[in-house]
Amino acid sequence: MKKLVIAVLVFMTASLGLMAQTPKNPWTWELQGGCYASSNFMDSDWSASTGIAYNFTDNWKLAFHATYWDGKIKDSLNSTTNNIWTFTIAPEYDYNLTDKDQFFVFAGAGVAEMQSKDYWLRDGGRSLYVHQPSRTKWAGEVGFGYRRFFTPNVGMSFQLTYTHMGFDSVRYVSDKTDIGDARIGLMVRF
Repeated sequence: MKKLVIAVLVFMTASLGLMAQTPKNPWTWELQGGCYASSNFMDSDWSASTGIAYNFTDNWKLAFHATYWDGKIKDSLNSTTNNIWTFTIAPEYDYNLTDKDQFFVFAGAGVAEMQSKDYWLRDGGRSLYVHQPSRTKWAGEVGFGYRRFFTPNVGMSFQLTYTHMGFDSVRYVSDKTDIGDARIGLMVRF
């Protein structure tokens, strides 16, 4: 029992130290849009992302990102489109250049989800029917960017992100999905 009481007291004391460092507006929300390039079965197209984060200190936060990629399936006969959703959790480090300028980096992990599709694919001189089932796989992402604040709580963000997903290619089982994207968006602290 004594060990439990000591552990609780140590945890509470450490928590108070973290809470003392919490910024005035610890929550951050972002809404971004952009374009991407894919190494696998989807042609380059547009993407949209949103995220919410909690700042533990002025420099460290934990962010939840939800991203949507929409694009045409490469070599599909009817310009069939498919989309991928990713949901990731990422620790982020923010470096304040000035009161209004901020550089940030993050690395995270989560899941990616793809919807079921049926389509025809060009395969050399013939057509190949493909049934792509709904799938959920792992995803990892890294990124960096720059934020410019117009007021203490509202600003814009510019971000480059690389995302690797566990989806196999239709033609090559060992070919995983890699997406690089550029985003611009609105950011609000509250």
